[in-house]
Amino acid sequence: MNYKTVFTNPSFSNEQMNTCIDQCSDLTELQTLLDRNLFSIERLVPPFGTLRIEHIQKALKIADYFGTSDVLPDILLLKRLYYKSHQRGNNKREVEGADIIRYFSDTFNDLDLSNEEWQRVIGKLSIEEFISIDTIAERAVIIWNSIPGIKTTNSCTGHRDALRYFSFSNLFMKYDPGKISFPHISDLSQSTYADFNLNIFKIDIENFDNTLGILFFQIPPSEWIAANNKEPVKSICERCYEQLKTTFKTDNNFDDFDLEKCTSDAQAADYIHKKMYKYFNRLNTNFKIDENEDEFFWGVFRKRCLIFEKTYKDFYISHEAIENIKHFWKRCEELGKSMKIWYRNSIKNHD
Repeated sequence: MNYKTVFTNPSFSNEQMNTCIDQCSDLTELQTLLDRNLFSIERLVPPFGTLRIEHIQKALKIADYFGTSDVLPDILLLKRLYYKSHQRGNNKREVEGADIIRYFSDTFNDLDLSNEEWQRVIGKLSIEEFISIDTIAERAVIIWNSIPGIKTTNSCTGHRDALRYFSFSNLFMKYDPGKISFPHISDLSQSTYADFNLNIFKIDIENFDNTLGILFFQIPPSEWIAANNKEPVKSICERCYEQLKTTFKTDNNFDDFDLEKCTSDAQAADYIHKKMYKYFNRLNTNFKIDENEDEFFWGVFRKRCLIFEKTYKDFYISHEAIENIKHFWKRCEELGKSMKIWYRNSIKNHD
């Protein structure tokens, strides 16, 4: 199996979950059960990830659209939920490319993609992969996959029940340098994200081995920190840096860090974030922590790597933080549309 069910309560079992499902008498009770957030489903093969309630609900809607559970990933719990919600067994039906295009175009009819572009999308993005995409990121992922020479590989928007909450988002994709100009993407991104407040948002465009990454990180505004009596960002940065430096520094393996030279609090916090993960991962690797020990290792060190998320949790699950995330993804959509226009024009000019 490529998936594993993980229960919020480790003592909970598949049998107990099945009993809970069987006891639901209608769709309202079934939805109430899902809202209890008793489980998530982990994908054990690339692209790794976790199916949360929003993905489960999306999967059931997709199966309902096609009238068959055959479009669902091979997850017994997911199919059991589908059978219960429809009070029937599985209807066998062969789903073809044209059916999938119809589903996407019905669901995202305002994206105004041509049939050729939809063909590109379904050639790169299976229904199973689409189910795993966070709903906030769906439109941007579809737009980028409609562009020749680009295929998204993974994305994350954040979740209330995730370790990083809504502090961080990313979109990664492979691109063909023979068709796509990274410098042009970089130039377009400068204008796309130009109005973001750089003191509380940090946006990076990464490029390595023809893999493009668009990364977003946010911290609370200073007004929120003061009003909620939380430790200031700069104080956390200085404290964590001193801890790292005195623990890991040798003559030449630790970057000097000058808080005053950072252009923003967000830049300083992002720097500390990356250093925490880098050196605790190195500690894990150098001491050859095995799989049985790994859970205990990260049980100790993960909360230190997530110091900002832990300190500012109330902000990261707030409406304001989620709206910031949505705004970032809306701009990812706009950047993708700009790249489509650039690609079309480059083809015309080449002809």
